[in-house]
Amino acid sequence: MTPTPPPSKSFPGVTQNVQVRFDQHRALDAIERRLATDPLRTGGIVEVSEVVRFADLDSGKEASLLRLGLLVDGLARLLGDGGVALYPVAERGLLSDTELTSNERMVLRRWSDDGLLEILPPGAPALARAGEVSALTGQPVLTRAQIRGYALRPTPGGGGSVQLVPVGPGPSPVPDQALRALTRMWRCPVPDCPSYGRPGVGQPPPQLAQGVPMCPRHGERLSDAGARPSVVALVVRIGGLVRQRFAVAAGTPVVVGRAPDQHGSVALGPLLDEEARTWVSRKHVALELRPDGVYATDMSTNGTVVVGPDGRGRLPGGQARRLGERDILELTDGVEVARAGTAAGSSDATAPGSVMADAPTIAIRMPRDNR
Repeated sequence: MTPTPPPSKSFPGVTQNVQVRFDQHRALDAIERRLATDPLRTGGIVEVSEVVRFADLDSGKEASLLRLGLLVDGLARLLGDGGVALYPVAERGLLSDTELTSNERMVLRRWSDDGLLEILPPGAPALARAGEVSALTGQPVLTRAQIRGYALRPTPGGGGSVQLVPVGPGPSPVPDQALRALTRMWRCPVPDCPSYGRPGVGQPPPQLAQGVPMCPRHGERLSDAGARPSVVALVVRIGGLVRQRFAVAAGTPVVVGRAPDQHGSVALGPLLDEEARTWVSRKHVALELRPDGVYATDMSTNGTVVVGPDGRGRLPGGQARRLGERDILELTDGVEVARAGTAAGSSDATAPGSVMADAPTIAIRMPRDNR
């Protein structure tokens, strides 16, 4: 997105030097919310070093972490999904790349520590790992390389946006051996491993070395931690557009609301307009996965409506109700929770917004005396 500076005024004897810059911190925070190594949330895999050096995308400096935001926007437009995340992979050397600013390197380290970025040992082929994740999950690689996935192309005419062009025949079937690896939970022997050392079900696919599950970050053999719990992927739609993806796993209820404070909860406050924030409760609805399906419990002040093939009805307060696979929970007008892939209840969907819209430009006029 190329900002347009405001028109300058003319002053006698003074030349206007207009500088336009991005509020980089806000932009990177917006991008961070759209990164994950949990395939339930992602829609494409990227090799980060390649993207940050793809200067043709925006005709900018040699390396920029903001280019990840252009890929987020491109993937969202392609899928019509404003909540889809990128699965980023990078070799460890990127964390100390001096072509990036010190702030960008600090952000990369934070993403790595938080498990949002899969970091590989020095010298490891990150693009090959991206291809492996693609083969295991069926999601495309977003790359300039001529491999199966989506090729990155600058939009004709520039403007700081990206086109994703399909390359190859599409994903191949996942081998049985790989499928078995995806049905298990894994633990890394390295303490506090961001990928395989924390509770939860959002693990990345293991690296398979001759069929042996390995930690791609540390190169250590993973131990089997038991069967992966059953998981259902859900989405939040606002105005008919998916704005957030999340998962509900067996034994781990999830609370959705304006600002719930439980670990793993889904906070909608930043996504809502002023009117919706007055109707959506801080803790609005609790969702849990039981053997016979997803159950919802209303916790709100203003109530929750269930919209299904048979019509509309209110969710009973404080009492769990089993949801049908095509049922939609309506927290207020235009704010819905449903299974991923369920058609929207409202028909006023718009195109996905841009994460780069969270990077407002600041124009600074700096007068210079010509004398």
